[in-house]
Amino acid sequence: MNNILLTSGYNFEEYSISEYLGVYSGECALGTGFLSTLGASLADFLGSNSTMYSDKLKTAKTYAMEQLMTRVENAGGNAIIGLDIDYTTFSADIMGVIANGTAVKITKNVNAPLTKPKTFPIRATNPGMPFIPAYVLIDLSQNFASISLDIYCPVSFDLETAASAPKDSDMWVFNFEAFMKAVLAYNTAKEILEFLNEYNEEHPNTVSPLLIEEIVNLVSLERIYGNMQKSAVNKIQDFFLTHDA
Repeated sequence: MNNILLTSGYNFEEYSISEYLGVYSGECALGTGFLSTLGASLADFLGSNSTMYSDKLKTAKTYAMEQLMTRVENAGGNAIIGLDIDYTTFSADIMGVIANGTAVKITKNVNAPLTKPKTFPIRATNPGMPFIPAYVLIDLSQNFASISLDIYCPVSFDLETAASAPKDSDMWVFNFEAFMKAVLAYNTAKEILEFLNEYNEEHPNTVSPLLIEEIVNLVSLERIYGNMQKSAVNKIQDFFLTHDA
């Protein structure tokens, strides 16, 4: 098997492209045969998948890919970027597969980190703690392990605690009802997300990054399925009621 790296994108992590060698392709034209055609007709009649045609497509794709990698390797390349695979039919019994991409030479970056830092969200927490851990960050990029903990405070100062605080103290009282009233004034999940980010800037560590992450997901869904304001409101209510210390 050719030792060629492949990607439909245009770069490889931790590698640099040192030379572009041009566009290459691999082709395969494969006859389906009488039995495949008969089987496909039967599958079409029954509304099912044609296994014979599927197997033929896989065979043609494999051959076209091998042809492409061999040509790139012979040209002195060790990677292919912009990989694209096209399917076509020449007649009722002949199908074609064309695999093409740009042949390149790549070299591994000497100073590339061993791995990217990884973040792991913490889902299970003790609601009795005065703070809530949100993420654990593990960084192996400096040849030694670095572990850090991202926490936030669920703003649970009561009136008695605030009243006993010094006059010049920055301690403030979080009013959940007022907070939710402000949330309900917005019409979309995107507007709610912008409000939460602004609120966190004014009152650091008030809104958990886990909650922010859930609202970000709703904003993504909003682009596809329409307004997700109600879902965002429910997420916020459930999160604060569940994590209230």
